[in-house]
Amino acid sequence: PAARFQALYFGRDPKSDVRFDAEIDNVVSRSHAVIEWHEREDGGRDYMLTDLLSSNGTWLDGQRVEGTVPLRNGAELMLG
Repeated sequence: PAARFQALYFGRDPKSDVRFDAEIDNVVSRSHAVIEWHEREDGGRDYMLTDLLSSNGTWLDGQRVEGTVPLRNGAELMLG
């Protein structure tokens, strides 16, 4: 459950929260991207996606992510 984390790290590194296979997913960097969230005063959460200077990029709804961008419900995320 995501509630036990403050962030989810994506990549091929064995320490990543969401790990990709180094042999199959070679377009995913070792440390590729992270989703972080923060609790709002109204009880909701704000989610942010950050590309971690990956080699092949992080894409959100067809647009390459530069730096940190907000996430919305139903967004399509692609790594590499």
